[in-house]
Amino acid sequence: MDVERCLLQVPEISRRWANERVEEWKRKREQAVREGNRRKKKPLGSPRVAGPDMQHKILKFCREILNDALDRELVQKNVAKARFLSKNFKKSRPLIDPLMEEDAARFLHEVKALPLSPFKVACLALFSSGMRPEEALALKMGGVNVGGVPSARITGSLEHGTAEIVEYTKSDSSYRTVPIDDYTSREIGRWIEEKSRRLRAMGIRPGPSTPLVGELDKPLTYNVLKKQWQRFVEKVGFEGVRPYALRHTFATINLARGENIKTISVILGHASPSYTLDLYVGYIPSTSRELSNRYVSRLESLPQAA
Repeated sequence: MDVERCLLQVPEISRRWANERVEEWKRKREQAVREGNRRKKKPLGSPRVAGPDMQHKILKFCREILNDALDRELVQKNVAKARFLSKNFKKSRPLIDPLMEEDAARFLHEVKALPLSPFKVACLALFSSGMRPEEALALKMGGVNVGGVPSARITGSLEHGTAEIVEYTKSDSSYRTVPIDDYTSREIGRWIEEKSRRLRAMGIRPGPSTPLVGELDKPLTYNVLKKQWQRFVEKVGFEGVRPYALRHTFATINLARGENIKTISVILGHASPSYTLDLYVGYIPSTSRELSNRYVSRLESLPQAA
């Protein structure tokens, strides 16, 4: 249990260390200004937080230490043996690089300040629903509900390097409806009206199957999105952040705030909640502390029958 608890602390310790580094950088910059260095510097980017790969390295290190202790007869057994190399900490996972909450809030502020465009719509869709970039680019005008309960219907993805949309099969868990926030819904509604007006002016009739993210009747390609993204993140101080990081940000912040893992798994389009847990276990806070006290206190607070 100590080994597992150590591994689960890695992202939080890394996050604290990253924040300390940022504060140190800020102090050095302020000192440089006081000493007369007025040269303009780029805004500080979002620091990376350690995830599964680092957890695996630390677990391997713990195993080596305890193997040595076992050889010296300082301990009776190595409690960090292979049974701890479970799917929760396995290597070769996708890169998990979410924004921390403060950075996520600042990123959203910068996106909202953008003029209405396909790029803004794509960023909002990625940020608010956790969909994959290729899924956001494949959204259709008829697949977004901007009235009532806002939502987006994901039916396919953009084939990499092309402007071709590949439809998902109905049996695929990726074929799903995801919620979007009210602001994103309003901006998408505005964009649909603007895009429809432009298409009609060119003699093109817009319809439900018209791609949402694109200037005309073709979707924005991933390469174009990536170029626009790189210019944007460099300008607003998020250099090095990937579009896919917004998907991880959606997942990690919602899970850290107690959202149901099955709900998040369905929204993300994962094959099962166990895969979602496997991927983001390091970002889910432990609730075991004082669990029994909370459980008994709730029962004791209920009125007693006469």
